[in-house]
Amino acid sequence: MRTFLKIRDSPDEKHLYIDVVEARSLKSCDANGWSDPFVQITLGEKTKIGKTRYIERTLNPRWAQRFHYNGPIDMNHNAYISFVVKDYDTMSSDDVIGIVEIALQDLANHKWCQKWYRLMPENEKVTTRGWLLLRIHLCEKAEDAFAEIFHDHDHDNTHDEEHVHVHGNEQAVPLQTLQAAEAHDEQVEIKDRELAEEKEREEAQKTSGRKSNPTSARNNNSEINQEKLPENSDN
Repeated sequence: MRTFLKIRDSPDEKHLYIDVVEARSLKSCDANGWSDPFVQITLGEKTKIGKTRYIERTLNPRWAQRFHYNGPIDMNHNAYISFVVKDYDTMSSDDVIGIVEIALQDLANHKWCQKWYRLMPENEKVTTRGWLLLRIHLCEKAEDAFAEIFHDHDHDNTHDEEHVHVHGNEQAVPLQTLQAAEAHDEQVEIKDRELAEEKEREEAQKTSGRKSNPTSARNNNSEINQEKLPENSDN
């Protein structure tokens, strides 16, 4: 006969459940036009929660993986969870595709939060695109997270043209909003490229002008100097 003991949760400990569902319209990082994306999850700056498997040759990966963290969690206004989407590389360091940071205060209502998050660039010098679908629950007790019944994500293939279904409440996320946002992103990218090309043309014209002006100035100085030269005297 087996005896099961229930371990009490420490008052300062919390349970964090994270479903990394899928991503859409990621940036291509490889020469073949694809990426091999995976997601790395960190609580704050140092606490590593885990990472998904990488999926080869896709810009629309579906991981459907769950992560559970149980331990002390600082709920101050600076506390956050970081999701870094990376492109897996065998020969070099993994490229960062985009980042999502979620403040823990946004999860303080102890309910499952499901949302599409726009990926942000790693820094101001790079651009990115894409969205990440996450489902997160922060709770005091482990049993609170299972008030809703979940099936194994590995057996879920529900993914039609109009909605993305996720376990639990089977809450559907309309893709129309996502598609509209993707179209907006494409227009922004086109405009940014046009502005960059226009700036390059202006810089090229300025450079060309700087190269031609010194020659013209030297010619003018030569003419002036020739005019001021004294005539040679036979004496």
